[in-house]
Amino acid sequence: MNMQVLALAFLATAAVGGIAWVFLYPLLSGERKAESRRASIARAEASAAKQTEKTQRSRREQVETSLKDLEARRQQEKSVPLGVRLSQAGLDWTPQKFWIVSAVVAGVLFAAAMFVSAANKLAGAKETARIAIRKNCLFILEDGRNLHWASRDANISSRFR
Repeated sequence: MNMQVLALAFLATAAVGGIAWVFLYPLLSGERKAESRRASIARAEASAAKQTEKTQRSRREQVETSLKDLEARRQQEKSVPLGVRLSQAGLDWTPQKFWIVSAVVAGVLFAAAMFVSAANKLAGAKETARIAIRKNCLFILEDGRNLHWASRDANISSRFR
């Protein structure tokens, strides 16, 4: 026999065997069954995941509504009407009387502050302004005419007025 014929027969047999292997191996090895099992598990997991997501969403919505209800109740508890607060304080005033008395007291205190301020200016008293904020290191001091501010950390100072 010729060597070429033998080589051609060998290559043809290998090609037919390879093609048969491609089509018959999945049937013989059970790989198709395994693929179908994997697909069914994946479908079950997807539906289980959807179900879990639905339950989590409904729980989230329930918690959200219950928190809103609690917040509304707390808001109602906090917003006690003025009449009730006055009676709890031991006063038998109406809310209208409370507002009128508050306005009169505020007006009297404002007038007293204005009177004291005007009296000091007429008497020639020197106003002093001293503000010290230690955490932020801001100091405002008046030396008679000018106001100074200084920052201890940045070594910055300025004069204004």
